[in-house]
Amino acid sequence: MTTPYPPPPRKKKVRVFTWIIVAINVLFAVWLIGGIATAASKSGTSCNGLD
Repeated sequence: MTTPYPPPPRKKKVRVFTWIIVAINVLFAVWLIGGIATAASKSGTSCNGLD
């Protein structure tokens, strides 16, 4: 009989690519929300006439 070998120690993977994608998505969301807010404030129209 052979003795079972212990499993090799698990190495923690560094997921740099995933964090880069997350950072790009966050920057895009901030840019998009900022652009929408700027366009809404420059339009000068309100929704009061939609009653």
